[in-house]
Amino acid sequence: MLLSFSLTLGGIAGLTAAMSKHQRALFDRTLNGRLSAFTRIAGWLLLVASFAAAMIGWTPTVGAVAWVGLLAAAIMIAAVSVTYRPKQFLPSAFFILALALTCALASSALR
Repeated sequence: MLLSFSLTLGGIAGLTAAMSKHQRALFDRTLNGRLSAFTRIAGWLLLVASFAAAMIGWTPTVGAVAWVGLLAAAIMIAAVSVTYRPKQFLPSAFFILALALTCALASSALR
């Protein structure tokens, strides 16, 4: 569940960073087209990976419902963070993503 949520939060962070409206709040400027497209694609890939992690972690039926709940929670965290603490949103989101990936790799290595 931690891996799926962190991938979801990373995906939402990528999609948020791809929007020019939020780029001004996050970076004090808009990104060029290539970098904006990269963040959009990375965001979608992370969301697909989070959906796959939810399907693997739970049964497909429960995984789909849980993923929608995780998606809603990640969107709310992103909305509140970008509104009130935009400069801290991306570093904290990617820290959580890196931490969860490290935990996932460590747990798979211990098996």
